[in-house]
Amino acid sequence: MGNDDDDNLTDDLLLEMPTEALPGDLSRLWTARAAAIHNREFNELVAELTGASNSHLMIFRDQDPRVKRQREEEETRRRAAQEMQDYFERSDRLLARIDEQERIIAKRRQQIEDNAIKLHDGRRVYVDGDQYRDENGNILQGSVRDEAADLHRGNPQASTWQEKKDIDDRYAAEKRLRQKVLQDRDAAERGGDVSYANDKLTAEEKEFTAKVEARAQQAPTDYGSSDYMASYGDEYQISTVPAFTKAAQQTSKQTDNQNETETAQTKMVPQPLGQGAPKLG
Repeated sequence: MGNDDDDNLTDDLLLEMPTEALPGDLSRLWTARAAAIHNREFNELVAELTGASNSHLMIFRDQDPRVKRQREEEETRRRAAQEMQDYFERSDRLLARIDEQERIIAKRRQQIEDNAIKLHDGRRVYVDGDQYRDENGNILQGSVRDEAADLHRGNPQASTWQEKKDIDDRYAAEKRLRQKVLQDRDAAERGGDVSYANDKLTAEEKEFTAKVEARAQQAPTDYGSSDYMASYGDEYQISTVPAFTKAAQQTSKQTDNQNETETAQTKMVPQPLGQGAPKLG
C-alpha cells in the first residue's frame, strides 16, 4: 500500500486500526496517529468545558461548567432563603418591640384619661395653661369653663392637654411604624426584593430605637411629685424624703437612744463612800 492509500485514512481509521496493519511509512503514520489523538482529546476537552459533553474524560466533575452552574444556582437559592429567614426574624423582633411600646403607651394613655377633669356631662377636659380643652381640642367657654376651673381646684394635678397630645402622637407613630413593617413583609412574601426590604427594615429599626432613646433622655427627674412614676406601681415609687434627710433622721434617733442608755447606766453606778453616805456599824 502506497502513500496515496494512507492519505485516504481518516483519523477514526488511524486510531482504530491495529499497529501491525498500518500501511506505508510507519513514522509518518505514527505522527498522523498522534495528531489524531491530540485532535480528539482537544475536541473532547472543548466539548466538556463548554458543557456539550458530560463524559468527564478530560476534566474533573467539579470543573464541569454545568455542575458549576448547578452549584452556583443552589448557593444562590440557599442565600436567598437565608436572607428571607433573617429578614422575617428581624421584623418579628421589631414588631415585638413595637407591641411592647404600644402596651406601655396604652397604659399611660389610660392614666392620662383617668386623671383628666370630668364634667358633669361625662366629657373629659384637659388643662392648657389658663384654658381648658375637651378631647377634641376645643377650648371651653362660659359656664362649662367655670365648671372645669372649679373641678381643677379640687384636682390641681389634672392631666394637661400637652400630655394628651404627646401620648396620642406617640400612639399614632407606633401604629404607622407597625403598618410600614407589615406592608414591607407582605411585599417580600409576594416575591419582592428582600435586600431592599432588609434596607428598609434597618431604617425602621433605627427610627424606632432613636425614638425610644429620645424619650428616655427627655424623661423628667422628680423626687417628690405625687404622680411621678405612678404608672410603675408602688414597687418603684421614690420616697418624698431626700436620702440625706432620711439618713440624718436615722442618725439622730440612734444618738438619742444612745444618750438615754448612757443616762440610765449612770444612775445605776454605785456611789463611793464619803460625806453624806451612811456609816457602817
